[in-house]
Amino acid sequence: MQGCAVSETERQLLRVARAISRANGHFTVMIDKDFTIQWASETSHQIFGWSSLTGKNMADLVHPDDFALVLESIAFHSALSTEYAKRLNPAW
Repeated sequence: MQGCAVSETERQLLRVARAISRANGHFTVMIDKDFTIQWASETSHQIFGWSSLTGKNMADLVHPDDFALVLESIAFHSALSTEYAKRLNPAW
């Protein structure tokens, strides 16, 4: 997301991701097709201790035993992305 045009839908998703991360202490990342982290919530610093996850490869942060579950989760949420977009409230 850095250095590229960001659509209004992407801005809304970032606002939602930030709010969720702050509210529950989890971290949220947005990755590209190569698993490179394009954006990470501020809570990731508290969890990982690094100043930024942006540019790191998410695959390097996942335990090999958990990788299949991560792929399954990505596929699940990707399949629902159109439905998520319909439910976005611009006020968020």
